[in-house]
Amino acid sequence: MRIGHYVAGVAGKPGYETNVSGHVQMPLRAMQLLKDAGHDIELVTTQIREDQSLPAFLPEGVPMHQVIDGRARSAKSIAAGDHRRGMRAGPLLEQVRQIKRVAKEREFDVLHFFGHNRTGHFAGALRRLGLRTPAVATVVALHLPERRSWLTKRLWKRADAIVCGAEHVQRQFDSALGVRAHVVRHGVVRDMRAELCGATPGPRRRVLFWRDPSEQNGADLALETFRRLAPEHPEISFDMAIRPYHNEVPGIEELARDRANVNVHRFPYPEGVTLPGLIAESICVLLPFRWMTIHPQLSIAETMTLETPVIATDIGSASDVIEAGESGLLVPPDDVDALTDATRRLIDDQDDARRMGERAAASVAESWNWDHYVEEIVSVYQRAIRGEAR
Repeated sequence: MRIGHYVAGVAGKPGYETNVSGHVQMPLRAMQLLKDAGHDIELVTTQIREDQSLPAFLPEGVPMHQVIDGRARSAKSIAAGDHRRGMRAGPLLEQVRQIKRVAKEREFDVLHFFGHNRTGHFAGALRRLGLRTPAVATVVALHLPERRSWLTKRLWKRADAIVCGAEHVQRQFDSALGVRAHVVRHGVVRDMRAELCGATPGPRRRVLFWRDPSEQNGADLALETFRRLAPEHPEISFDMAIRPYHNEVPGIEELARDRANVNVHRFPYPEGVTLPGLIAESICVLLPFRWMTIHPQLSIAETMTLETPVIATDIGSASDVIEAGESGLLVPPDDVDALTDATRRLIDDQDDARRMGERAAASVAESWNWDHYVEEIVSVYQRAIRGEAR
């Protein structure tokens, strides 16, 4: 089978080749597995600038086709985190034309789109605008409610198949849009254990927050938890491993100056500091999201692979990944008291934290892996080709 994979914005900033968004990591691993299974795989992506580099996960030898980006974005708006400026009519029509041409010339059996709501709309719109190749859309996260839902529902239903990675998203499609979505589970992409490079981690004497230091990721909640607990536990290191971010929550550096056991590690990390090493030396990791960019959230699953329990907000697919009290802890949204109490609980009972961490790693290995991905997604492709998957 010849399969085109459409992934917008696959390239990124140099130095971030292994530190890329989950909506890019996941399709690139899917491409590699399909290629290994004997399928002809090609990548269709938006234009790559000279100051960008390709991610380390890109399979070798895969043909790549670049098309114009119809979204209203620029390098400046992306750097500022402004991703939702709508579309530009002229470039969008040219993008449609280019994608249709690539699909026809390369004789794709299926064109598989990966992204969020607009990517699903785009797949349906292309079919309405004459794309003859069946269009399958994997929606990594569904954001509701939608504006102009009278139109978007028609576009969702015009795609030949909708795929998602978690039951939570499937339920959203069914209840809010009346659209059938196929659950095809996938696993983590970044192998944190391999990145340890055989190094033996030190004792678990940390509590860690890692992600962009944004309100969306709950960095302010983690920071307040650190502010409360650092004086109680001077023997514990409270660490933030963060990337440069355009709208960082205030007070991070100030708390690190005030408290000797609060540390900030900014990417790219100094020599001797790695993210897998920090996670492996942590009693627990705080990921109190207010909004998830992908389901399942890969940062939760990646952390769990290193036998480290996660304390996460009970939203979205978090409960699909974390069995509360067994493989981690879930707290209500925006509840810093609950987050602090949960963190204190694991610091005070580190035997329980170790038990949760062991169960966390086993749970991810058992339920969030790639063992059946190729078989299940190829089945979706075949049904889409026959017109049976809508």
